[in-house]
Amino acid sequence: MKKVFLTTSLCLLFAAAAFAGGNKTNLFKELAAAMNVARQTAYKTTASFRATALLYNGKPIHAFFDNSNGNLICFSIPLQASDLPAGTIASIQHKYSGCKISEAMLYVDDNGNARYFVSATSAHKPTLILELNAKNKVSVYARM
Repeated sequence: MKKVFLTTSLCLLFAAAAFAGGNKTNLFKELAAAMNVARQTAYKTTASFRATALLYNGKPIHAFFDNSNGNLICFSIPLQASDLPAGTIASIQHKYSGCKISEAMLYVDDNGNARYFVSATSAHKPTLILELNAKNKVSVYARM
């Protein structure tokens, strides 16, 4: 339940960035095609978006739609820490001493931009949502 909450929270935090127009890359197109042929069992609707889940290459994928126009706005893909780009775990442990990665995800917006996010927890500090940029630099995206 906590993972579903965190995934939903993360997507709410940056769903606004997904509304910009532009060319879509192959990953977004591939996921959208997979979603069209998948059998979604249920949609969850909030004030801002509608979400569903599907399997893609054996992995759970979450798709989010804009409530106002029904457009597909983004996908989130839960990951294991070992799925993150090389050096990420060491970089997080170096920069945020004492934090452990509790969750990780790949976010793909409707322009095909992919970003990695991780939830880093520590016993005596708030949970950090960290973002990895294209050069594998880690920064704080949010504190929860």
